[in-house]
Amino acid sequence: MTSLSVQNSRLAQSVSLACLWIFSLILTLQFPPTWDVAWQHHIAKEVLGGGELYRDVIDLNPPLWFWAAIPSVWLAEITQQSSFAIASLFNLLGLAIALPCVWSLLPQTWT
Repeated sequence: MTSLSVQNSRLAQSVSLACLWIFSLILTLQFPPTWDVAWQHHIAKEVLGGGELYRDVIDLNPPLWFWAAIPSVWLAEITQQSSFAIASLFNLLGLAIALPCVWSLLPQTWT
């Protein structure tokens, strides 16, 4: 395979991934969150408001489950946006960071 065809192949794959990422963002923002995610964000909001986990709000999930939602709930309060939309953006940002890292680990014969 020539160098130009490898570059074109990489460009086509990168454009495809970018389109898939944009499609995922649009699709994610169109659907309402499930009850479990809504409850997670509600508890995170209570904790941010000064409530104590497992005393003021009771759930069986481990604490990390709720602490993971606190950044998106906190940012939602500051920006007056939906915490679910911000959480989706965080997830897709993590995907955008992870994909190039994984891509660089693949052998050249796979790309």
